[in-house]
Amino acid sequence: MSGRDYRGAPGYRGNPGGGGYRDYRDDRGAPGDRGYRGNPGGGGYRDYRDDRGSYRGDTGSYRGAPGGGGYAHIGNATAKKFAYAIIHFGNNPVYLELEMYFFRMLRQYTQHDIIYLYSESDTPESFVDAIRPLVTKVVPYDDRKITFDVEFKSGYANFNTLRTCNFIFAYTLTQYDTVCIIESDMVIMKPLDSIFALNAPAILTYHIGNRKIKFNTDKIINNPSVVIAECKNMGRLNGGVMLIHPSMHMFHKYLSKIQDVVKHECKYPNETLFEYVNEFHYNLPIQYNLSHFYAKTHKLAKYGLNLSDIYVYHFNETKYKHLDIIKNPLDEMGNNWLDIINTNEKYEIKKFPIMHYKVSIYDKHHPEIRTTIEAIESKMQGKKIIAKPRSPEDSPPPLPPVMLAKPRSPEDSPPPLPTVMLPKPRSPEDSPPPLPPVMLPKYRSPEDSPPPLPTVMLPKHRSPEDSPHPLPKQHSSPKEIIQEILESFEQVKKSSSGSSSQGSRKKSKCPKGTRRNKKTGICEPHEKKSKCPKGTRRNKKTGLCEPTNKNVE
Repeated sequence: MSGRDYRGAPGYRGNPGGGGYRDYRDDRGAPGDRGYRGNPGGGGYRDYRDDRGSYRGDTGSYRGAPGGGGYAHIGNATAKKFAYAIIHFGNNPVYLELEMYFFRMLRQYTQHDIIYLYSESDTPESFVDAIRPLVTKVVPYDDRKITFDVEFKSGYANFNTLRTCNFIFAYTLTQYDTVCIIESDMVIMKPLDSIFALNAPAILTYHIGNRKIKFNTDKIINNPSVVIAECKNMGRLNGGVMLIHPSMHMFHKYLSKIQDVVKHECKYPNETLFEYVNEFHYNLPIQYNLSHFYAKTHKLAKYGLNLSDIYVYHFNETKYKHLDIIKNPLDEMGNNWLDIINTNEKYEIKKFPIMHYKVSIYDKHHPEIRTTIEAIESKMQGKKIIAKPRSPEDSPPPLPPVMLAKPRSPEDSPPPLPTVMLPKPRSPEDSPPPLPPVMLPKYRSPEDSPPPLPTVMLPKHRSPEDSPHPLPKQHSSPKEIIQEILESFEQVKKSSSGSSSQGSRKKSKCPKGTRRNKKTGICEPHEKKSKCPKGTRRNKKTGLCEPTNKNVE
């Protein structure tokens, strides 16, 4: 441990030079969580106050004057630095799309740095270029022989779950006091920076029970042997959001322990590694990482929470994430969620983050992000088509030489073609009779002209207040956000063409130029047939206008 890093030395050290008085105050009443050195030179009085109780020696050494017994009152002299970090690996554009929406959402709710950590092994350069304007900094990491090319029995077919252990590279961001590692399959409901006032290291811990799961006060002591023995079972933690203090010492400790996780084939490697390496941790309150599986009224009641308490919803372990539901509103059962959103219990709470995401993020940024993703996918497909240059060994055998025919002699030439006999020119007597003159219709007088078409009335330009999906205010309170989401529900219900599963909702009127298909219930384009001319009527079978038996005047 370095002389300036006091996180690993709990308790107080006495004054080695004299009978000094020492007073440590922490607003949360948790003395002894960080080590503290006394005045090495004399009996000085030292008073250290920290409103967050998370003192680290990296931001400044608070040592007394080595030559005398002076009084030193030390406040929070240096502002602490915080950051959010996303860990990326792989070349799947699906994850890039989630990240591009997520970074725009996160920036709405924080002024702290946002760091994009990406694997050098398999992250395309086009991904990094797309993300760079959205974050504070992009930072590469090398995970070869750590998680990238290590054989591991993964629980997922589309990627190796061992690579979720790449969160350890966030510990190298030692320029920050605290880093919040967060995944991109989240929906943030309100400003999130209060998370940095919590005790760390912290991770959502299910096994402490429902009554404690919303608090961050108690230390949870970890037993490494129990953690590694139970790692094949269901997860004890949820690593979607982690709060850490960066440290190279901890980074190297993780590196030394990751092989144990590989050996035991743990189901959730990242969560097991976190619990296995840290001697203790704090619970991250569930309101900062609420799984969509638990987004139900009775679940929130068990936790003692209200809808407005939730900061982050986590769409984990599902193929139908919030973005997928918005882009193609069908759930796992093939039901249209716009139809069942108010009748299916599954959506009683889940609809709030989905609609909040749609109104505040997706509708605003979808055109730009779609264009970027399509360009990257096209570029990736183009690269797949281009083959590598062949070596001489791989070249196909040369084609046999073409054998040209010998020139023919006059005797071998084919007989000449017969002369084509052209017909004789016709005489005037042989010409066919002339065609009868074409009878052109008479010129219509103004009285006979059909009535003019009606003038098309273009809609007036909408002001921002008239927009069907107004964006939420930058600093909305939780109540205002919920009210805005509820109002957006009404807009979606009005524009939805489907009927409710119970048929209780009144069908909306189809737009002009369309009519409802009785079988599908969908408004389809419909061209109104023109009126038949006077003296004719429409045949119902053929749809054609046919003359009537009445005399035409």
